[in-house]
Amino acid sequence: MAITKERKNELVAQYGEWMKQSKALVLTQYVGLTMKDIDNLRTKVRENGGEFHIIKNTLAKLAFEQAGYTVVPGQLEGSTAIVCAFTDAPAIAKQ
Repeated sequence: MAITKERKNELVAQYGEWMKQSKALVLTQYVGLTMKDIDNLRTKVRENGGEFHIIKNTLAKLAFEQAGYTVVPGQLEGSTAIVCAFTDAPAIAKQ
């Protein structure tokens, strides 16, 4: 089912809010991870003051550009997730 334009705008706004609040952002590919692996990773990230979210690449690109970030070609392709570090960036990156 297609996402409505209204929902797309909501997602871009949410991504932008995460970017504003984060001390660090980590883009990653989650290929090969099971749902159990992803859930465990989300739990560890939350315990360290962050969030792990699977993102829609085209909407993330819009959010990054609106926030003034440069998107490197090829950076937002495939199965992409974003890790937002709201408190302890080094601890989040180690997860």
